[in-house]
Amino acid sequence: MNIAIRFVTKVVSPFTAPMLRDFERRAPTEGEHVLGDMEKRAEKLSVHTLSFG
Repeated sequence: MNIAIRFVTKVVSPFTAPMLRDFERRAPTEGEHVLGDMEKRAEKLSVHTLSFG
């Protein structure tokens, strides 16, 4: 178990989320695309959402 935990929590582990790796490198992330898509889907369903911008 300890080996598995060390493997996935290693800074350069290939098993971390891609967005986390981008964030840690201060690189652009796909976050805006993900949130924008959810906002558009909510609008189509007339679901109220908070504004982030």
